[in-house]
Amino acid sequence: MRTVLVCVRTPLAAQQLNSAAARLGLSAAVRTAVSDPEVMLRLAEVPADVVLADTALTRPDSAGFVRRVLARAPQAAVLLLGAEESEAAAATIGAGARGLIQGTDHDLTSAVAKALLLLSAPGRATRSRVTDPARDAASVGGPARPAPAGRAPAKPGPAWPAG
Repeated sequence: MRTVLVCVRTPLAAQQLNSAAARLGLSAAVRTAVSDPEVMLRLAEVPADVVLADTALTRPDSAGFVRRVLARAPQAAVLLLGAEESEAAAATIGAGARGLIQGTDHDLTSAVAKALLLLSAPGRATRSRVTDPARDAASVGGPARPAPAGRAPAKPGPAWPAG
């Protein structure tokens, strides 16, 4: 299982991410940090495979932050999220970050991390259901429509007694 370290700007954001990870059964894979020193401490404990970091936390030296992260976790994919000047953005990429997602949302990092948690939650692929409106309408007694080419026609719905 891949491990993710999410670097956010507030303890509340970290708490919400940890709660979301726990609800999805991903607590063992997700850790959070709310300051540069805490990020380095977490990486010294257990290196992460992916580091998502809010640029508000990495400033004033985002490139230096990326270099320090990669010194502790050389295999990590580092992705920064938030607003950044173009020179600083180029420097972070030059320092080894995989990318920078620009945005002005107050808590873009938490939003992206939660989306990734939802996508990687165990059993997510089996919970979705693709529906076919024509088939579903026919199965509840709606008007039968011709089946698209290459598909068998829908089975007729049950015969309801006349009322």
